[in-house]
Amino acid sequence: MLQAQKLPQGKPITGIEFDSKGLIDAINPTVHIHFLMHGSCKGEPDHVYGHSDNIYYACISEQDVCTVSKAHKGVGVPRALITQYEQVRALQEAERQKFEEERPEREAKALAARLRSEAITNEVRTARAQGRPPNLAQFNLPGASPAPAAPAASVGTIAQATVQRATTARLADEKLEGIVVGTALGDVLRKLGNPYSRIAGDSERWTYRLESGGTARLEFEGGALAKIEVQAAR
Repeated sequence: MLQAQKLPQGKPITGIEFDSKGLIDAINPTVHIHFLMHGSCKGEPDHVYGHSDNIYYACISEQDVCTVSKAHKGVGVPRALITQYEQVRALQEAERQKFEEERPEREAKALAARLRSEAITNEVRTARAQGRPPNLAQFNLPGASPAPAAPAASVGTIAQATVQRATTARLADEKLEGIVVGTALGDVLRKLGNPYSRIAGDSERWTYRLESGGTARLEFEGGALAKIEVQAAR
């Protein structure tokens, strides 16, 4: 009579690891397609010019190479050029961030300048309508000074315009710098001198011939500059 005996229970086998990824890579190796991103490296100094998916592209010995492909006549990408490329990228990114951070301040300054210009124009127009000199001192304009109000024309009449030829000399273009809307008529005359032609009526309209061949037309209202228009030579 035989009696069955229980078999000894063994321990699981350990120490053998299965690298599934390595096996898959061995069976299906990743193929790198090298795109010529630069165009041509002929005559170009050695430098890294691009980076994509952890791959650096460079011109080395006038060859277009990358850090993955091995079929470039044994030419590789020096680590020093990669470091230099990353440093340049870091500086460019810092400049971009700084530019973006300063954007609100630039926009605020531009808005303030536009509103100030509109306020000056409105003050000149209001002063002319009320028959008083414009209060330009409130805008801290250089050389701004109250000008005497022009005598109001009688109701139902139009002041007769007069044309006066003042000078034949041409004005240096750079002298127009600093001449802005709101500048007093006398200050403009002191800086620019007599105009080429002058039309005086309800408003003053001056024309200057410029050394560049263009013309500058200035219109005054209430004793202050209300409009300036510069036309280039044709």
